Amino acid sequence: MTETITAIDEQPAAGGLFPQWPLSDPSGPPPSRVEWVTESPLCFVGGWEPLSFRKRAGYAWTDENAAFHGEFSDDALDQYVQLGATSIVIPYAKGFGHRATQHELDEEREITARAHAKGLRVGAYVRVDALVPESVRADYPDVDQWLMRGIDGRPSVYSSQQTFRRRVCYSHPRAVERLQEIFRYAVETLKIDLLHLDGYHVASAHTCRCERCHGQFRQWLRRRYPNPADIEATFGILDPNEVEIPLFDPAGPPPPIINSPDIRAWARFQWDRQLAFTRHLRRFVRSLNPNVAVSINPIFRVYWNASLMALEHVQPLLPWIDLIWTEDEFHLRFADNRVVSRIATFKLAREAGVPLCTYHWMKQPQRISASLALATAANGGHTSCLGFTFRYLPHVFLGRLEKARHAQWVRRHWNLLGNARPLGEIALVRHQPSLAWNGRQPWQAVVAFEALLDQRLRVPWRLFNAINHPGLNEVRTLLLPDAECLSQSELDCLHAWVKAGGRLLFTTRTARYDQDRRRRPRHPLLDWSAAWRDINNANGPETWFNWLNEEGGEFGKSDSPDADAWPQTPAISQLGEGRLGWWPALQYNTPITPHHCRPQDLLPPIDTEGIEQFIVDLHGPFSLRVDGPPQLLTEFGCPSRQQGRLIHLIRTNDSDQPISATIHVDRPLASEQIACLSPDDQPPRLDITDNVIRIDALKRYAVLHLPREHGR
Repeated sequence: MTETITAIDEQPAAGGLFPQWPLSDPSGPPPSRVEWVTESPLCFVGGWEPLSFRKRAGYAWTDENAAFHGEFSDDALDQYVQLGATSIVIPYAKGFGHRATQHELDEEREITARAHAKGLRVGAYVRVDALVPESVRADYPDVDQWLMRGIDGRPSVYSSQQTFRRRVCYSHPRAVERLQEIFRYAVETLKIDLLHLDGYHVASAHTCRCERCHGQFRQWLRRRYPNPADIEATFGILDPNEVEIPLFDPAGPPPPIINSPDIRAWARFQWDRQLAFTRHLRRFVRSLNPNVAVSINPIFRVYWNASLMALEHVQPLLPWIDLIWTEDEFHLRFADNRVVSRIATFKLAREAGVPLCTYHWMKQPQRISASLALATAANGGHTSCLGFTFRYLPHVFLGRLEKARHAQWVRRHWNLLGNARPLGEIALVRHQPSLAWNGRQPWQAVVAFEALLDQRLRVPWRLFNAINHPGLNEVRTLLLPDAECLSQSELDCLHAWVKAGGRLLFTTRTARYDQDRRRRPRHPLLDWSAAWRDINNANGPETWFNWLNEEGGEFGKSDSPDADAWPQTPAISQLGEGRLGWWPALQYNTPITPHHCRPQDLLPPIDTEGIEQFIVDLHGPFSLRVDGPPQLLTEFGCPSRQQGRLIHLIRTNDSDQPISATIHVDRPLASEQIACLSPDDQPPRLDITDNVIRIDALKRYAVLHLPREHGR
């Protein structure tokens, strides 16, 4: 019902999409996830930069040899265990060849054995996207034939500071063979428990343009559009056997608005390619050892248009991996009287049941405690990365006491906190096609509504990546602000859901385009209501002219916030047993940067109070709602092993001055029905009167466990 990765799935062929990836065939379900990843808190130490790389990259200190060996000494491993770590990621493959690093491989095998003896799981670090050709040629003399070729035909370097590292093109079978041999050595010789695949970037908007990539793109087009009529309807005139890969300005990003079907096809091809690649790798690792987990570090930054900027669509990969990484700038903090966090990234990963690996990028004890609390609350109890063994990233021993206390507390309460499921009466849709094809309004809308839900409403809410998400029937209200590019099947799904009793909030931009961003002559959602149907009949030359203003990126006109001549008064209409809420236009203080939202962009719309009341009117009474000061962050969940609901309360500012909050539930409660847990040295006090819970003297973090019949 949504625009998903379907081209290869609809027409499976022997050998999958690419002949050199025989395990990429789309038939069959994903392998089951490795059990050890979720059977206890995921709490690990990162130490993955090899000594040889530190020196070549210019990161090494004068005493780096001694410091490196100290990081993995028995004494250091003991300290990691005492800190609460359950696993460690060690250096392995950073792009140098096996022959060149044999002395390091011998050390890594010995480190793995000692870590296992101390009860630590061991992960091996593998850099996927780049290698060092000069040191790999001894193992693979043809390595230069499988390097990425950019728009100018030259190899793509990792960065201006590390030109010795070159990007890899996985269209070449030898590149895939090399990666498999790296995996095999790690699993069979090093005896690791986890493969941590960093730089999981199979594609990029600006590379690769080699002949193999051209050929596979043309093959993909023939498979997705098998009939000339399909080609004509989508492209007009296009010969799949001659088409070229789109060219972009090497110095800048793709256009903010993608009207070109060629660019959309190139992006979809890369999304399919990345999924096929991931299927192949996961099945290969499972064939070596089904108990070895796989983590990937793609561009899983929900505030960055990775679907277009790097041609990566991560969500379809989640069923095929065990852990997902994010590296973004949304570290938890309280600034400008509001909370900044990566709560949306946590929510998307949680919906897929995949633990999120992230950093606690701060040094103050209060901030470390708050960041650990957020990971516990929003990540199913998984504390994630405690820090690094090396010195130029947040060290594992920053906030040592706070980390140890929190890890022990989570382990004691794992039966309640572990692998908690999402909870929400309301859901916001982060509609991937709309975000991919327009880097402006859809982005600002979803970010603004996230801020409204987090900072204002403070009710249980979920974040869906698709209209037909499995959780759709578990929520009462769906928020679809400026989700432009809905397919007809998505509209049919929404119509049936609302008619059966759902509540849908949409804006005038919602669904005005189809999945290929072709403008619809009538607004489909307005046609669902007799009260609004005639408004569509007013479409004419004035509306058509305003459309040109909206597409400023294509025609050189400026965006017009009043481009539509629609009514500006919000309205609610009945549809079957459900309700439609039309909020015509959203307004903001400042526009976002196309394709990229920054922490300062996490702001509600201008008319926050009006939209908040409109949501309440549309939805009806909420069974759970929290009131508290702006520095309070709330998250909700359902225990995976017990009955009831969890309410997480996190104090995010640096002050140690206690704060208070109030929770409103839909029916009276007794004090014996509520459990309050906290890792703080002094837990908060509860005062319960009928259906109101008052929390006083909250220092940093507390979790309330309510009985099942409350907070639905």
